[in-house]
Amino acid sequence: MMDDFASRLAAYMYKLEDVRRVTAGGDRPGRDASASMYGLLLFKEAKGEISIGGQSRPLRRGKAILLPPGAAVRLFVRPEERLDYYDVRFLALQPAQDGHYVPAQLEGPVECETAYVAFDRIEEMERNRRSGDAWDDMKANILFQELVADLFRDAGRERMPDLGQAIQRTLEYMERHYPHVITREKLADMAGVSADYYSKAFKKRLNKSPIEYLTDIRIKQAKRLLAQSGESLRTIAQRVGFSDEFYFSRKFKAEIGCSPKAYAKQIRKPSRG
Repeated sequence: MMDDFASRLAAYMYKLEDVRRVTAGGDRPGRDASASMYGLLLFKEAKGEISIGGQSRPLRRGKAILLPPGAAVRLFVRPEERLDYYDVRFLALQPAQDGHYVPAQLEGPVECETAYVAFDRIEEMERNRRSGDAWDDMKANILFQELVADLFRDAGRERMPDLGQAIQRTLEYMERHYPHVITREKLADMAGVSADYYSKAFKKRLNKSPIEYLTDIRIKQAKRLLAQSGESLRTIAQRVGFSDEFYFSRKFKAEIGCSPKAYAKQIRKPSRG
């Protein structure tokens, strides 16, 4: 059962071995299978078919496919269609007796949706993996754990969540990833609806637009940094997701009623006993 499958995925240990982005047009001859590593294909752009072990299934944008070791894969895409996907290779271990771990046995292939996956985080994972720095490699593996959780935590559900649930997921995404570039279109894509429909539904539920909500999160985090650190306004603005310190200052003053500098001075002023 899928519920049992999702529970076992959560109990396994994962080691990222490789991640690469593939962009092309037309058919692809396939991918080199590994006898020991699992594969994860995440499609940003695709329209056609994918053959796995000789069995074909539809291929489209937003699909993620977990592949067992040794899986033979071939992609069939029309020449006019663009193919853009990530090919991730990893090892999976499951707990055994006496605290030991042995290679995991995952069924496959398994399909799910990438609706709640931020591809910019996968790009970050790829950059860290290829930097050659041991700490960056560790960061890449942490990002991979998050990717597995985001993809498969809801694997037991037989249908996509309703719009209310989808909006809640975008709220959680904004809370976690506010320092990164987040657009209305990206959030709507995560929710699985058009940008206009998402914005209207969002404002109906929260009485503000998605970008207004995101700005509130960033201002809240900026207040925390202004109170706790002596970093420059430019650094704080960038840390909370504003690329322009002057725009940050205008937004901060409009919401809080004073400039970031005035707020920091006021909050750090020692109280008189």
